[in-house]
Amino acid sequence: MNAPLVEKPTATSLMIRRVFDADQATLWRALTDPAAWMEWFGAGHATPTKTHADLTPGGAWRIEMRGNESGNQIVLNGNFVEVDEPNSVSFTWRWEAEPGRGDSLVTYNLSPGATRGQTSLLLTHERLPDESVRDSHAMGWSGTLEQLAGYLG
Repeated sequence: MNAPLVEKPTATSLMIRRVFDADQATLWRALTDPAAWMEWFGAGHATPTKTHADLTPGGAWRIEMRGNESGNQIVLNGNFVEVDEPNSVSFTWRWEAEPGRGDSLVTYNLSPGATRGQTSLLLTHERLPDESVRDSHAMGWSGTLEQLAGYLG
């Protein structure tokens, strides 16, 4: 597993590249299975309490979490845009507490790593409102992917 490489190509988008010690099917399942999200999502700052996903184009997804320090409920949701198992998935992303912000777009692209049994992930998060939100999401995704690496063992 390699440390993530974070790029910020525009004020409203970010890309994170990371290699995981897992085959592509295993990483795909971890990224798309709501039961797996319960084990790794939240960047270490929040704990998932309920998850749901209809992994079809147009299908809804939802993650409810409890803030580890604040105890506040945090809800993320959206809809799947494209699903190409086990290569890529894209979905809209919205914070339920901020309905006026609009949806951003997240895409996971998976490909075989340089070493057998590894998979490369390119996470792209686009259509963010500004640089400060982009930077906050870059930190959140970095922590979340670290949790994912721990989950994958």
